[in-house]
Amino acid sequence: GAARRRLGVAHPSMQPDPRHAVLFAAGDPGGANAVLPVAVELAARGGAVSILDHGHLGRVAPSGLCRVDPPAAGDGMAGWLAAHRVAAVCFGTSLADAVPLAVARAARAAGLPVGCVLDNWMNYRARLEVGGGDVLVPDLYAVMDDRARDEALAEGLPGGCLAVTGHPGLASLAEDVEAA
Repeated sequence: GAARRRLGVAHPSMQPDPRHAVLFAAGDPGGANAVLPVAVELAARGGAVSILDHGHLGRVAPSGLCRVDPPAAGDGMAGWLAAHRVAAVCFGTSLADAVPLAVARAARAAGLPVGCVLDNWMNYRARLEVGGGDVLVPDLYAVMDDRARDEALAEGLPGGCLAVTGHPGLASLAEDVEAA
């Protein structure tokens, strides 16, 4: 919407933000389309936002948002999070790209809040197990509707982390259509 258009041009967040920021990460188009409107809205409201410059999100995020290179092989994840002043992670899921989940796992291990925005009505638990290891239960697992919440519960995810929020990408699409 309007926030996205404002961020497509010069914006104070083009320079690295000295404040601790929410890091947004998503590799696949679906996850990127789900988290990007949240990142743009947070930045438009003056929040500190960083985009993991990886995958589809790295390619489509407005140039006005601060970018963070993904950790290199061998980087200590806790040090990488601290060096980039990450205060929390919000990620989109993928069954094929383990990088966003690995960053979220590292944030959880560092004691940082972790949120996940779901983009699809399937594989609710499997998306949180990519790359092996135990399921990562985010502090907030934003799902599209009651059906998604009920199916996530049926797959064993705890109800306390699930929140029906709608789909941010579809909501921003509706705003763009209304504005046209």
